[in-house]
Amino acid sequence: MGWNSTIESISAGVPMLCLPNFADQQTNTWLACTKLGIGMEIDEDVKRDQVEMLVRELMVGEKGIEMKAKAIELKKKAKEASGLGGSSSRNLDNLLTGVLCTPIV
Repeated sequence: MGWNSTIESISAGVPMLCLPNFADQQTNTWLACTKLGIGMEIDEDVKRDQVEMLVRELMVGEKGIEMKAKAIELKKKAKEASGLGGSSSRNLDNLLTGVLCTPIV
């Protein structure tokens, strides 16, 4: 799962099943599973039974219910941050102001 997929899942309030392969996917998986608590990692030796078990746990299990609640909370925070006056919106405004108002030497 790449960074765009991670941000999309957080913004939608959706927990994730992660199967990292390369590049930033290991870091994104660690973030989702360990730091944020909204992901479950699939072993690299993927087995059908394991995927079925993880999907069931994510959909109806106790851990899945907790992950969904955390994902919904992160969705709210993402919406606040990206909304008018939110931290992401302010940071983008500051970046654009800095770039557009900096004299060219």
